[in-house]
Amino acid sequence: MNNKKNKRITIGLQIPALNNIYSRMILKGIHSSLSKLDANLIIFSGETPNNPWMSMHYQESVIYDLINSNNLDALILPTAMFSNFCKEGELENWIDKFSDIPIVSLGMDLSKYCENQSSLLIDNGSGLEDLINHLIETHNYKNIAYLGGSKENQDAIERLETYKKVLSEHQIEFNPTNIYYGNFAYSDGKACVKEFLDNRNLMPEV
Repeated sequence: MNNKKNKRITIGLQIPALNNIYSRMILKGIHSSLSKLDANLIIFSGETPNNPWMSMHYQESVIYDLINSNNLDALILPTAMFSNFCKEGELENWIDKFSDIPIVSLGMDLSKYCENQSSLLIDNGSGLEDLINHLIETHNYKNIAYLGGSKENQDAIERLETYKKVLSEHQIEFNPTNIYYGNFAYSDGKACVKEFLDNRNLMPEV
C-alpha cells in the first residue's frame, strides 16, 4: 500500500458527478479534513451503476478500474448515492471489487457486505418526523403529499418509512397515490407537481 512507500497516505474518493450540491459538500469536507492530516486525495468521478439517464454509463465509469490497493491506502465511498439504481445483489458485487482496500462508507452500513469497512450513517428520520408532526399537529394537515428519492436508495427508503410511521401514529391512512419517486434532481419538483395535478388529479394540502 502507499504508506509503505511514502509518509503521506493516499485516500481515494469514488463519487458520481461533481456537478451537484451534495457531491460538492462531501468533497469540501473530505478535502478540509485530509488537508489537516497532510494526506493525498485522488478523486475518481464517474457515474452510478445502471443510471437510466446515462447512455454512456460504461465509458463514464471506466475510471473506477483505476481503483486498487497499489495506489490507495483507503477508499471513501458515498454508498447511498451509488445505490440509487442498484437491484438486489448489485451493490454487493460493486463493493466486492474493492474488497482489498479499507472502505469508509457514507450513508450505508456495509458490514453485511465486507469486513474491511467503517460506516458513517445519516439520521434520516428525526428532522422529517418533526416536520410532519408539525404539519399535522400545528396546522392540522392530513392530506400530505411526499416527494421521495429512488426506490432503491437507502436514504430515500428510510425517509419514506418515517413518513408512513408518522401518518400511522396520527391514525392517518397511507395513500400510495400521494407518493412520487424522484431521483434527487432539481427537475423532480416540477415533474412531481405536474404528475399530481395533471395526471392524478390530486390537490394535496401540503
